Amino acid sequence: MNIKVALCDDMEFYIERTKRNILEYQSDENSYEIYEFLSGKALLNYMENNHLDVIFLDIDMPEMDGIEVATRIREKDNKVIIIFLTNYDDYAKEGYLVQAYRYLSKSSEKELIEAMKSLEKVFRNRKKIVVQDISGNNHAVSLEEIIYGETAGRNVRIYTEKEEIVTSLTLQKFEEILNENCFFRTHRAFVVNMGHILKFSPKEIYMDNQKKVFLSRARYNEFKKEYMNWIFEK
Repeated sequence: MNIKVALCDDMEFYIERTKRNILEYQSDENSYEIYEFLSGKALLNYMENNHLDVIFLDIDMPEMDGIEVATRIREKDNKVIIIFLTNYDDYAKEGYLVQAYRYLSKSSEKELIEAMKSLEKVFRNRKKIVVQDISGNNHAVSLEEIIYGETAGRNVRIYTEKEEIVTSLTLQKFEEILNENCFFRTHRAFVVNMGHILKFSPKEIYMDNQKKVFLSRARYNEFKKEYMNWIFEK
């Protein structure tokens, strides 16, 4: 997968260091196409006509700080991943408002490495699978768009962010196709994407499409452990 990454910082030294560390994570699975910007204005101008997947954004910049830049980005794009680079610790509230993925200390290469490992999981979940419905139509769906799947008679009904797909797959075969740690078999009739969970109780899981799925008593402890691990590994 080709991942488009923007580095926005008014100091070229930090751009070059971040770029060097990111490029170390190139692999057969992911390659990184990096764009460099010395100001928030330059970044915003580029994004008027171009798509980005990830932005490493300095908070403390002259003229327009990173929080203001991120706010303007979110007015038009709620998908791009924003990672703040900072030497300060007092921007948590503002970062929440613009859905910042992480804060990284500029002085810590370890934090950048951890962020890159986390991003690899994010982009694995953006890969697409092709699912054929019972009418023979093929649907290309990214893993992150899948909310959950449930058995429907002899078929499986797949709920995505955009549509519902009824396929002749068994739930076990569907689970094998997914093959990612963000999915969990909560019940003999359900497989859920943990990224779409709002809350859960010992018997039910509430998904972000306003639906509820069953959570079996036998799977509750394992589910809770896996869900918490998934949350903290993000």
